[in-house]
Amino acid sequence: MGPISIVAEIMSRKQRAPSKPPSLGPDPPAGFTLIELLVVIAIIAILAALLLPALAKAKESAKTAQCRSNQRQLLVASLSYSADNGGFFPWTFTLSGDNVRNTNWQVYLKPEGVNQALLLDPVRPVKSGNYFHASGYWGFAPDGEAIYNTDSQGNHTTNALYGDYAANFALGGCWWPGGWQVPGIKLASVIKPPMVVYTTDSGMAADNTTDPNRCITPSCMIKYGAWLIDDPGDDDPVSPDPGAGDQTTDPNWCGPFPRHGEFQSNNGFVDGHVELMKPSQWFYTGTPWLDPEPGR
Repeated sequence: MGPISIVAEIMSRKQRAPSKPPSLGPDPPAGFTLIELLVVIAIIAILAALLLPALAKAKESAKTAQCRSNQRQLLVASLSYSADNGGFFPWTFTLSGDNVRNTNWQVYLKPEGVNQALLLDPVRPVKSGNYFHASGYWGFAPDGEAIYNTDSQGNHTTNALYGDYAANFALGGCWWPGGWQVPGIKLASVIKPPMVVYTTDSGMAADNTTDPNRCITPSCMIKYGAWLIDDPGDDDPVSPDPGAGDQTTDPNWCGPFPRHGEFQSNNGFVDGHVELMKPSQWFYTGTPWLDPEPGR
């Protein structure tokens, strides 16, 4: 029996069906059966199971993109600072001999448009508490990040800047009269700008090893608020540089904190581009990715 015949048969049966008795009022609204409701609920549950992971991934991708944008703006600010200051990178930090009125690269970039919001990764790595609450060290922000910067009187304050990004010490150096002086370098001195990291997501305490797969791992200690990235092998006992491998005594130095994607960090390069990378791709003892003048 063809489709037309089936339709004709249905119409014929409808015509032969007994007519409805006269209605005394409006017909009651048609409702769903229990089976129909269960089917609809099951379909919605399946769709939700399919869509929610995709939405979560999209949200994470958006935060990664925002972090990338933050670091790109930090790079632009650094290039602007360099143009206004004889071609030099901003000091990674300066302080007086009595270890007060300390200022780091975050504050040096304030005139170039850097503010507190720009220094915070959309993936907030900490909500409260910080491992480094030892006496004699810096203050801490309400969310737990270490605060290096002080006000004009040398007092640690939450009005000072803090954040989730670290700058390459080899580029900016430091100025500590009577303590430690490492000259910064000029932008023009960087031999391969697309291959030298200037900023990264911070921070983790690194293992001092040349094995890229062991230097930064999920078991490494997280150092919230750390703002100086350094070669994990630079642990000079006669200088105040504890290196990125220091785990217990200094909240400032670190390696990358891979909190995006598949254990990856956003890294800003001297030429202005930002790249999502795993630590094993670039961070280890003796890494050339932090060295502005490799082979010198």
